[in-house]
Amino acid sequence: MSANLSSLASVLDRPRKTWDKVPDHEPLALFHHKFWAKSMEPEREWHNVRSKTGEVEDEDEDVLPGCYYLNIDIKGLWPKGLCIRPDYVRIYDALHRDYPLPMDMDLIGQTPCAVITGQPGIGKSIWIWYATRRRMATREPFLLYYGSKLFLFVQEGVYDVSDGWQKSDFRYFIWTFVDSDETRGGIPPHFV
Repeated sequence: MSANLSSLASVLDRPRKTWDKVPDHEPLALFHHKFWAKSMEPEREWHNVRSKTGEVEDEDEDVLPGCYYLNIDIKGLWPKGLCIRPDYVRIYDALHRDYPLPMDMDLIGQTPCAVITGQPGIGKSIWIWYATRRRMATREPFLLYYGSKLFLFVQEGVYDVSDGWQKSDFRYFIWTFVDSDETRGGIPPHFV
C-alpha cells in the first residue's frame, strides 16, 4: 500500500481534533516505530536459514518445527516475542485476499468481518500480534482494541480513537483487531 493511503488524512472522512497521538515512549507507539514500513524479510530469512541447515530440533527449544520467531521485546507490551506458525500466515493471507483495502464504505453496505475461532491455547491472541505486524510491514492502517481502548495505527503513528469514534469517520473499511479474551464482557457491542 502506498504511503499516501496509510496517512491519517487518507483514512479519515472528516478531521477529528479529539484524537490524541499516543506519546512516543508508550509501548504501542514503540511497537509502531519498531515495525511500521519495516520488511518482514529478516524474520523470513531466519526461518529459511534454519530450515536449510537441517538443524535438529532441541527438545527443550521453544520454537516449533515450521515456525519462525518474531522478536518484539518492548517493555510494557505483551507478548515479548512470537512463534510464527505457518497457520498464522495462511489465515492472514486468506483474509487479506478476501478483504482487500481500500474497500469503500458506501459499496460494502454491512461491515465485513471474520472471526478466528479455535480451542483455548492454540494461539488466536498471538495471531492478532502477527497480523498487526504484517499490516505495519505493508503500511496498511488498522485499528487495535487493546487495554479497553481503541487505537488507530497509521503512517504518522498511533492514535487513541476511543473517544467518540464512528464507522463513518473513516473513508474506507479499516481492519480492526479485537481479542475477545482480553476484553471484559466479550467483544464491545459497537464492533458488532
